[in-house]
Amino acid sequence: AQLDLHDNYDHRHLSHLYPVWPGLEISPEQTPLLFNAAKMALDKRGLGAGSSHGLVHAALIAARLKDADYVYNKLLYLFKENYIFSSLATKNFNGNMFMLDMGNTLPNIIQEMILYSRPGVVELLPAVSTQLNQGQINGLLTRTNATVNKVNWTYDKQLINAVITSHHGQTINFIVRKNIKNVYINNKEIAFNKHYFDYKFTENETIKIRVTLE
Repeated sequence: AQLDLHDNYDHRHLSHLYPVWPGLEISPEQTPLLFNAAKMALDKRGLGAGSSHGLVHAALIAARLKDADYVYNKLLYLFKENYIFSSLATKNFNGNMFMLDMGNTLPNIIQEMILYSRPGVVELLPAVSTQLNQGQINGLLTRTNATVNKVNWTYDKQLINAVITSHHGQTINFIVRKNIKNVYINNKEIAFNKHYFDYKFTENETIKIRVTLE
């Protein structure tokens, strides 16, 4: 028998994008063709029938795909469309069905917006919309055995600051997707390459990073 299977772009599940999130298999540097294909697949997605867990799942994937406006718009939709009870517990659909998925996932979305990491790589503000002009987060662990003690930004001043400790000796490649104007580490200007700069850490070394944007 021949199966007649059709795409369902409004389904709440996005398991075909597992390699993007929670997997670490797709990035613009390592797999550009798959990265663009994943962006196309996400862009075709609807509202997941309005389920909060579908919407937050899409936002997590969008953060990994560096799509700041997509993440911002999904969060704005959830906050504006009655997905939160007056108790601050969250709903599945924008009605009265209780579900913790949205509330439990929001902190992870914020983390993914502000920081991405994999061994040897730390990316600052991969998916923070310019609609969120300023902010700060403290104490994020990375996947390359370093702690981001603090990162803050002010977009209208074109400024990103970070304090980072590496727990072993290593070279970390830092990524900032917006156009870099200057990079300072411990108040000393260093060279960079468009969106990238490197720093060779000694064990347990802490550095202060200041990035100015064009």
